[in-house]
Amino acid sequence: MKRGPSDRVIPYAAARHRLRRMAEASDAAASRRLRLRRIALAILAAGLTSAVVVYLAAGPDADNPLGYDPMQTKTYLHDLELYGGKANVLAAQFREWFTGLWLGRNLAYTISVLTVLVVLALRYVAAAGALEPLDEADDDASHPPPGA
Repeated sequence: MKRGPSDRVIPYAAARHRLRRMAEASDAAASRRLRLRRIALAILAAGLTSAVVVYLAAGPDADNPLGYDPMQTKTYLHDLELYGGKANVLAAQFREWFTGLWLGRNLAYTISVLTVLVVLALRYVAAAGALEPLDEADDDASHPPPGA
């Protein structure tokens, strides 16, 4: 009867040593995961709380001091396109949109979205870091390769 690589017989001392190492690694990984979860929860709480404070503190949007928004007039958009082409119009619209993210109540929405993205990134890194490879140096030295 042939034995596969998973049917190897491990001496008792080596098995006990391997189990102890796995338990220590598991405890360290569990502790690390718990710590990262708590950090993520703290970041989420702080970010969403600050977003609520900004939302409540921000008043209604102020009127444009010119009395109108130049980006809403066809003449201004035509002149932009005439001087710089469609790319100039798109760049001006993007600049207006991006500037608007950091003012008033839009800032609260921006803070909340960035908070959620940071927490998701932290959770992803925590999940990827929890899967550490086994110490292959010990395994290779004590066990011959399959088929040998």
